[in-house]
Amino acid sequence: MLQIPSPINNKNHNQKVNNLIAGVTYTEPLTKKLNLSVGYNVEKVDNTSLMESFNTQGNMLDSTFSNNYDYNRLSQNVSVGLNYAGESLKVRFNNILSDDALDQTNNYTSATLKRSFFTYNPMITGSWAITKSKHMWFQYSGKNQLPSLSQIQPLRNNNDPLNFYEGNESLKPSFNNSGSLGYYSFQALSGTYLYIGGNVSFVNDPISQNITNENGVNYYRWANIDGKTDKTFSGWAGRYFKLSNKLGLTNTIQLTLLNSQYNNFFNGQENLIKSDSYSFSYDIGRDTKTGLNFNISLNPQYRKMTSNLSPDQDNSGFVFKSSGKVEYFFPKGFKIYTNYSYTYEAPTDAFDQSLSRLLIDPGVSKKFLKDESLVLDLAVYDLLNQNVGYSRSQSNSVFMQRRYDTIRRYVMLKLSWDFNKMFIK
Repeated sequence: MLQIPSPINNKNHNQKVNNLIAGVTYTEPLTKKLNLSVGYNVEKVDNTSLMESFNTQGNMLDSTFSNNYDYNRLSQNVSVGLNYAGESLKVRFNNILSDDALDQTNNYTSATLKRSFFTYNPMITGSWAITKSKHMWFQYSGKNQLPSLSQIQPLRNNNDPLNFYEGNESLKPSFNNSGSLGYYSFQALSGTYLYIGGNVSFVNDPISQNITNENGVNYYRWANIDGKTDKTFSGWAGRYFKLSNKLGLTNTIQLTLLNSQYNNFFNGQENLIKSDSYSFSYDIGRDTKTGLNFNISLNPQYRKMTSNLSPDQDNSGFVFKSSGKVEYFFPKGFKIYTNYSYTYEAPTDAFDQSLSRLLIDPGVSKKFLKDESLVLDLAVYDLLNQNVGYSRSQSNSVFMQRRYDTIRRYVMLKLSWDFNKMFIK
């Protein structure tokens, strides 16, 4: 029998983050085109997270689903690099040694968890100027992906009683080899921009979520999949050009392809998940400060996911997204506008219902002062009252659909003042 935790009628969530970064770099010219650089960087992150949950009966604190943690991370990096800068070819090779110390303290129990990692992360980047308007670029990075504290010891909550997440203190870093290559050209007279590129990534011994299903409840546990490699391939190509100089119309066309392979275990069985996504996007717009302006983006997609444990299940589906704005400038600083976003997701074998949502946010604004830095804005958000909280996403190995509460239609009056002040003696 599935036991669902007591309902929560009150929550107190407070999070505070302090981030301090410092660094120093020394550069020594070896020749006119070759430089040697040595650097040291330190970053300290202090994160305090308090989440208090109260049960409906008696408004009592639920200690099981309440958390009070301090997270501290101290990262120290030493880098040694070579930088070559020729007339057409520029290359930078950098070696980074990193020492990361993670410290987590449970303020309820005073229990502490400490982990430290010493890693080597190489990187090389470069560009080649074929002509003044045509360039190629490339990049390679080898990066250790450290386990996060939430993967080592996740916080418990009862927002979703059908999914539980377990940590793993034995996690070790995975290593990501990533390479990119691209080309772009620009024609100044016509304002045309053309680009094409690709990326490939291999993650060795990946940190993955292994899933166990018991009586309709999913248990997620992070683990390294030793000896396996997650793979991702992506490619894109696009072109930006002007439709009309007189009207100020521009547009962009882009194609994007994505293929990925992830490894995990489902109910103790080895699972290989293959995912493909094909996307086309078209943007058209006019951007001036007078009369009618607009920007419209159309993005149809087709995506699919297959698993060797469920070869007969078809998770292919069509997705369409569109967003944009329309605004009209009047004299004396008046403006009326409308922003919109639309999403449609077709049904699949995993989810047998289609989902759609149209959000329209109209408004009117007025600028004041000589420099028009004071703006009064009145807007209606979600005019059609369709802001239903849902999301579909792919997380490594599974498709997930979530529903949640949202703020629906409301009106906001906003007064903003942008100012700059320079103090010069």
